[in-house]
Amino acid sequence: MDPALTMPGERVLGPYLDILRQQVADLLHVRHKRFAGAQPVSFTKEHLDSLENRNFFVCEKTDGLRMLLYTTFNERLSKYETFLIDRKNEFYFTKILLPLPLEATKSKKPFVEFHRCTLLDGELILDTEPNGQKILRYLVFDCLVCIGKTVIDRPFRVRLGHFHKFVLEPLKEMVVKRKDLAARIPFLIEAKEMQLSYHVKEIFDSIPFLKHKSDGLIFTSSEEPYTLGTDPNILKWKPADENSVDFMLRIRNDQFELHLWEGQDRHRFQAYLEVENQQLRDLLSQSNGKIIECNWDPEHQRWQYMRFREDKNTGNHTDVYRKILHSIQDGVTREELEAHAPVIKSNWKMREATGTVTPAPSYSGGSNGHAAAPVRDPAYSSFAPSSASSGYRSAPGPFSSSSGPFSSSYADTRHYDAPPGAGSSSYDDAHQYDNGAPPSHGYAQTHVAPHADSSEYDDQPQHHIGGEVGGGHNDLDEDDDDLARDLEDALGDDEHDDPVVGTGGAHRGPRDGDVEELDYGEY
Repeated sequence: MDPALTMPGERVLGPYLDILRQQVADLLHVRHKRFAGAQPVSFTKEHLDSLENRNFFVCEKTDGLRMLLYTTFNERLSKYETFLIDRKNEFYFTKILLPLPLEATKSKKPFVEFHRCTLLDGELILDTEPNGQKILRYLVFDCLVCIGKTVIDRPFRVRLGHFHKFVLEPLKEMVVKRKDLAARIPFLIEAKEMQLSYHVKEIFDSIPFLKHKSDGLIFTSSEEPYTLGTDPNILKWKPADENSVDFMLRIRNDQFELHLWEGQDRHRFQAYLEVENQQLRDLLSQSNGKIIECNWDPEHQRWQYMRFREDKNTGNHTDVYRKILHSIQDGVTREELEAHAPVIKSNWKMREATGTVTPAPSYSGGSNGHAAAPVRDPAYSSFAPSSASSGYRSAPGPFSSSSGPFSSSYADTRHYDAPPGAGSSSYDDAHQYDNGAPPSHGYAQTHVAPHADSSEYDDQPQHHIGGEVGGGHNDLDEDDDDLARDLEDALGDDEHDDPVVGTGGAHRGPRDGDVEELDYGEY
């Protein structure tokens, strides 16, 4: 992860934090208020059979900050608000608004009504452009809730479609048509580049051209729902020497102990960390209780320090640890993955021709304490995603950068002990608040809420970032009939050249009849 990457927002503290956590839990129909993001399982040889017999998408594993993005509406202050949520389930206010698609607005005016009750999953990264400029991007790879509709029970390809049609397309349109609003966006929002699993070689070949660090691959089943907690249908592949475990560091009697998480606040001893470098020893000696990432040194048969994990407050669970060990011992090489690609493609095409989809094997356990999430039947299906450049140097984008160098140090985190009153005009002029119990619904006046006759955010100074929102690919073909395709057809078709990652090929959407009308009545 780029050490210059910092949180672009202001941390929420006090009673409003609990309100926000409860809102997200209610949207997902769960009782707990922990971080809701799905966690992948480590790739082993048995997963080669999964790739051959089931439909998966593949993308590079970005080494950034895992974040959920949540939009809401502060009823008390009549403000749209957007928050980033980290692994610790801490919320950070960020000054970005996502415009609704025109058909979802009450005013039927563009860029004056914005998303609320939308929850996205993605990775925050800091790209380094060829000229040295730093660009902050949020790469979205899943959608949990879209305009109040919980979609975690829908297939992955459908969830991606919701994001593209109802979030990304209106945002890209705003960037093109409203340069004034686009200039106020604190970071770019793009779709994570996805390919069909048999294009694994193209993904590998694209990694050297990325503008950010990548440390593996992620395979996601195209047909399975989103699982809160450990998700057996999301597979994390890393080279054997880069498979790592997050431990809590404990210091006893001048020895460095590595502890695994057992749930709640319990950690147990697993191994000792041997450190010969005196400078590193001095650093670790001041880090009791911190989370550190370690990889396995096969030569000396021991764990070795890699880095601190400031984004986590627990080590890996003991169950996860066992699976990572199994992945190290039963690892799959890049060459093995690429060698299986022809069989994966052949089987995929056979399933496609016969119209069969192989169900995922049954799975129990591994939820890390997450209760099952009963969800409502969604009122709509998906439009298919197009792919995006996601930081690939080889993908020229339709938008040109119009801003100066981006400073990554703007993410000044302020702590608020209680929400400021309605008279406070912005986060920028608010400092510490200890004014007793806040109103039941409220926070700082973060920005002026756009109304039907207004399309402005606020008049506070922003860090200007021009350029792409959706990346360097064409969205969809101009012909509306091309919205009549499945995501699989959009990404690969025998009658057309399969697009290579980062080349800017156009993609088509789902077939006519696959798209249900979105019911905006509850919005």
